[in-house]
Amino acid sequence: MTNLLITSCGGLTSYNLIYLIKKKTKFKNLRIHITDKKKNVKAKLFSDSFTSLPDTKNKNYFKSIMKIVNNKQIKVIIPGSDEEAEFFSKKKKYFSKKNI
Repeated sequence: MTNLLITSCGGLTSYNLIYLIKKKTKFKNLRIHITDKKKNVKAKLFSDSFTSLPDTKNKNYFKSIMKIVNNKQIKVIIPGSDEEAEFFSKKKKYFSKKNI
């Protein structure tokens, strides 16, 4: 089982991405966990779990992400916004050491 975390899933593009990953992929052992700042996100329909997180600039963002990563045993993270892509690129070495 591979656990996948997709961040910032509030938009239509994320909804379509999660739908395609969940319903159309040949990999059936995927569990998709999503996050967003908003609580009412349509992508929740196709995900296995949802967590509302603060903005990447919030001092608790990293701690919140790590709680999800550890609790859900995440192996792949797909950032859903430019800000998150920048955040994760700055933390690339940290996540690489953890095989994420």
